[in-house]
Parts: sequence; structure tokens; C-alpha cells
Amino acid sequence: MGSWFRDTFAALAERNFRILWTGSLLAFIAFFMSTVVQSVVAFDLSGNNRAVGFVVFAQGIAQLALGPLGGALADRLSKKAVILACQTTIFSAFVALGLLVATDVITIGYLAGGSFVIGVAFSFLGPSRQAFMLELVDGDRRGNAVALSQVALNASRIVAPLVAGAMLAVGFLGAAGAFLGMGVLYVGAIVCTIVLPPSRTPSGTSRSVLGDIASGLAYVRDHARLRRLVLSYVLVIMFGFTYVTLLPGLVENELHRDAKSITLLLGVNAVGGLGASIGVASRADSSTRARSTR
Repeated sequence: MGSWFRDTFAALAERNFRILWTGSLLAFIAFFMSTVVQSVVAFDLSGNNRAVGFVVFAQGIAQLALGPLGGALADRLSKKAVILACQTTIFSAFVALGLLVATDVITIGYLAGGSFVIGVAFSFLGPSRQAFMLELVDGDRRGNAVALSQVALNASRIVAPLVAGAMLAVGFLGAAGAFLGMGVLYVGAIVCTIVLPPSRTPSGTSRSVLGDIASGLAYVRDHARLRRLVLSYVLVIMFGFTYVTLLPGLVENELHRDAKSITLLLGVNAVGGLGASIGVASRADSSTRARSTR
């Protein structure tokens, strides 16, 4: 058991990765709390799933359109500076939404606008955080570090719905308190980023940003395994995660429970993902890794 624990959580022995991982966990919890709270608020405002889908779509379209640009800029700008700028933007969006709910002027348009801003920030935050993580971890632990990032993500998918549900159920907190609570979590993530060492100075490149994006797409096109991996990921996101938009209406209209009950369903769903992520983390840098990915 001791050997399994060391192998599974090996990258956390490195201080800088441990700090980045902690900040990522706080940010992931806030993100998945927002998925719950935005869906519930949108459904309560409109009474239909179309509004929920519109709010989720606003974030998704921003990430789809700007994700490649975020990857290209991660090779050109200070990764730490990009992460801090994006975290500050997301913090501001959560606080603004919390104040709009607290003052009872929130609308579907405001929700969608906040969701879009968060999606834009994530388009740049994700690639820079991933690249920064690989700078902070030794080469023989990088596979484990990537897998542990998924552990943080799936652990937050369990914790976040429970926290969001508890805050939504408390009268004096409600959705406004939940949004402000997400902002507090992002303050923690920002502090974690500040104490990390500076990222490496980006190396110069003769290609334009669009040239980098085209080169990346061509690389994916020319490598069959990577092409299949990207395609499967896109299909899962497009057709697998859409159920989130249907849950509030399903729970309230078909199961005759309050829309806030989606928190339990989302938490149970995340348990399987956490177990799978821990299993992958224990083997990510093992000698059998190459055979298992063929």
C-alpha cells in the first residue's frame, strides 16, 4: 500500500507542483459549483431547459473559438502572468454575478454574459496552466502530474455539487452567496499562483499566431492516435456532457423534486471519474504505460 501511494501521488512530493495542484483544485471546485448554480438560477428564472442550454452554450462557444489561440499564446507570453490575469477575470465575473443575484437584477442575458467571460478566460488559462505544470515537474513524473490534475478535477466534481447544494439550500446564502463563495475560492487559487516561481521566458518563434495554430492542427491531422484521441474527446464533450442542461428540468418536471437536487446526481456521477483518475495516476509513469496506450 505504501508503494502504491507513493507511485500514485509521486508528483505531489514536489513543492511547486503541490502548490499549483492546490490552486487548481480550488479553481475546479469553483468551476463545477458554477455549473450547478448557473443551471439552477437559469431554470428558476425561465422554467425551461432552453435557458440553461443557452447559458452553458455561451461558455462552450467561447472555449471552442478561442482554445487554439490560448494554446498558441501559451508559447509566447509568461504563463504565470496569463494564469493570474485569467484567474482575476474569473474572480471578477463570479463577484459580479453574485451581486446581480443579491440585488435581484439577474437575467438570463447577464448569466450568459458572465458564462461567456468565464469561457474566454478558461480558453487562455487551461493551456498556460498545463504548460506551466510541465515546467514545474521533473520529466519522470510528468505523466503522473497530468493524471493527478485529473484527480483534482474529478474530486472537485464530487465536492462542488455538495457545497453548491448546501449553499443554495441556506436561505441567507442562496445563489448570491454561492457565487461569492466561488470568488473566495478563486482568491485562494490566485494566492497559490502568486507564490509560485516565475515561468520560463518564452522562446522566440518566427511563425505567426495563426501559423502556430495551423501547425498544431496539421500535427494532429498527421498523427492517427492523436487524431483519434482529439476526435473522441470532442464527441464526448458534444454528446456526453449535454445532459447537464437537461438535469434541472428532469429533476423538477419528471421526478418532482426541487431543481437543486441535481447536486446529488452530479456528485454521484463524479465518483466514477475520481476512481478512474486515481487508477491512471498510479500507472501514468510506469514501464507498462506505452503498451497500455497502443
